[in-house]
Amino acid sequence: PELAAEFPSMRMLAVGGGSGAFSIVTSRVIPDATSVVLDLPNVIETTKQIISEEEESVGSRVSTLALSATDPGSWEEVVEEESFDVVLLSYVSGSIPSEALAGLYENAFRALRPGGKVIVHDFFINNDGRGPPNSALWALAHVSVNPEGMGLVPKRIVSILSEKGFIAPRVSELIPGMTKV
Repeated sequence: PELAAEFPSMRMLAVGGGSGAFSIVTSRVIPDATSVVLDLPNVIETTKQIISEEEESVGSRVSTLALSATDPGSWEEVVEEESFDVVLLSYVSGSIPSEALAGLYENAFRALRPGGKVIVHDFFINNDGRGPPNSALWALAHVSVNPEGMGLVPKRIVSILSEKGFIAPRVSELIPGMTKV
């Protein structure tokens, strides 16, 4: 609701957007919203199928972009600078090698219009490294998928976001005891 009020004709880039669920729901809820789902080429094939099953009034406002979130240079000629109100990074930061985070956040910053927002949603452990247990277990299990990943703690992500030009990042809990934004 807060984003809909701030950006009534929102243009969103959903990085690692997978099935397109967030983009589809955004387009259902915000009548003038458009969204681009950016994900790996093999994922985008499934995303296109899911979007095609939506009503025309929703599906026509969700497009796809087959691209890797971890290759910062590949965005430069494909993702137009200052063209999005919101860049959503849901469950992406913990799924890519830690050395790719700075480039990813830099690309997100370049893609945003002045005054736009980046939303980083993921399983975060507390800054002191002591839980919450479900987030810590997720991070441990995720090592098998992403052995070069970073244990996500809010202060690390806020620091990287600040280094890349984001102003006044704030942290709040989304799914109690599990995820933060």
